[in-house]
Amino acid sequence: MFKKTNDEKKAFEILMHENSAMLLTYIRSVAGSKHAVEDIFQETMITAWKKLGEFDRDKVFGAWLRGIAKNHALNYYRKSKRDMLMCNSEILDYVDDQVHHIDSLNGDTWDEKTEALHRCIEELPSIYQQVIRLRYLEEMKTSQVNNEIDISKENLKKRLQRAKQKLLDCMKAKFALLQSAGFI
Repeated sequence: MFKKTNDEKKAFEILMHENSAMLLTYIRSVAGSKHAVEDIFQETMITAWKKLGEFDRDKVFGAWLRGIAKNHALNYYRKSKRDMLMCNSEILDYVDDQVHHIDSLNGDTWDEKTEALHRCIEELPSIYQQVIRLRYLEEMKTSQVNNEIDISKENLKKRLQRAKQKLLDCMKAKFALLQSAGFI
């Protein structure tokens, strides 16, 4: 039923390789646990594979994948609310818009497109850099981060909030520079 030709398999592998980092970013933005991210990602891959023949080649593959992931995230949320941060159509559409904006930037890979964010993380003062790395890059739960750096839950919350604000300010400055130089 889902038998694909070798060319279809190869095309799917290439498209997934090019889009998996973006898709994981999208899913991680709403899923509260690694388990939820893995489940939604796997379900999205299976559905994309099954429906590959329905993909409109005039459309953007990444957007199509995010649409599939959105449906799986909503289903996952209905079944298990505890593993999701926030999940409704409006939030997922907003996240999709943000990911689409990043995905449309210059660069061949997701890492190249998110390079400015990584540079901003590196420019943070070490106390903010540490909490961002532990919480978001190493995907530790806040309780684990609390134990790792030995600060109260409230202090961690404030530090993360300040770190995210500093990242936002840095990203706005970098995008303003890129816009003024005509790169975006």
